Amino acid sequence: MKIDKKNDEFIVDCTNNSKEERQQVYKFLVDNRNYEKSYLEDYFPVIVCNKKQDYSNWGGLENYYNWVGSKKDIPVYTFEEFEEMYLKEEFILPVKWCIKDCKKVTEYGAKRFHHKMDNIWEDAYLCIDESSGKYNYLKKKYNYTEITFEQFKKYVLKNNNMENNKQIIGYKLIKEEYREAAYKIANVSCFGIDMVDFEENSYIKENLKEAGVLDLWFEKVYGEEFKIGDWIISTNDIKSIVFKIESINEEYYKCENDNFGIVALRKDKKDLRLATTEEIAKAQKTIVKMYSSNKGEFEIEVIDGKAYYSPENKHLPKEWIKVIINSFGKIINPKDEINFPYNIKISSLNVGCFENCKPADWENVYKLLK
Repeated sequence: MKIDKKNDEFIVDCTNNSKEERQQVYKFLVDNRNYEKSYLEDYFPVIVCNKKQDYSNWGGLENYYNWVGSKKDIPVYTFEEFEEMYLKEEFILPVKWCIKDCKKVTEYGAKRFHHKMDNIWEDAYLCIDESSGKYNYLKKKYNYTEITFEQFKKYVLKNNNMENNKQIIGYKLIKEEYREAAYKIANVSCFGIDMVDFEENSYIKENLKEAGVLDLWFEKVYGEEFKIGDWIISTNDIKSIVFKIESINEEYYKCENDNFGIVALRKDKKDLRLATTEEIAKAQKTIVKMYSSNKGEFEIEVIDGKAYYSPENKHLPKEWIKVIINSFGKIINPKDEINFPYNIKISSLNVGCFENCKPADWENVYKLLK
């Protein structure tokens, strides 16, 4: 963010700050914008920093926003944010930067570049070239600029939505007294009623961020982190389809379902959760419809690679099903016994109490077995 000390217009909310801290804001206006020195005696809780001195002193944000001449599109900063941005030198992340490896750095590298968590290289640097997106772990810094761990947390983790190593999926209002003002700034009549008021990639977020109130009035809502091999389910999905995560990239979980094949689910999808043991078992269960001439259709269940006849809770071994399949079409012509005038071919088979079963049905079951 480029800082213009003379022309940037913003609000500093000093409600929770001391008189001396408030007067630092006025000193900034006197030094940079030719405000009259009489302002140095003021210490209002809300200070509107205009390009020229006018309507700067307010008793509260609500009072200012209710004023007909208020500027609802200018950002609102805490004193600490104002101090960091306008009273201190601005930090710019170098194009080629590095940092001493530690657990937090290793986690960041694994998450961003999708490699496994290996050992922490205490004597090495994580080196990143932002222009190419490439990285490496090196013993020396070479032509990379080293940043501090505090700068790493503030300017790398935060800017990549990876605070606490979790994905931000949306925001929730925490300053109830500013609800109506937030509606006006966001240009909406109300927020959502879900676990978040609005999503991470929504225009509402951009409006509130531009006004400078996003981090003051709202808290981030983080999605649950999943790993390869997890079974997940979407709580807003009418069919409650369960998927198994096969791979992960920066934006998507690549999942598989026996009925739907490969599906990509966005990582910022807010209604994802881990599936329960029962839901996983159900997802792993496949029903195969079987035919018999005397009893009509019956069902064989395949659960986690094993076949069951559920009415009797009986496991059907893979080897046994193989014998059934091999029996179909078998030609009987014993060489060591009496000579048969014709070959005998088995074209139908009774299995248990089911007569004239079809070979294709049993082959469908066999294909699902482990």
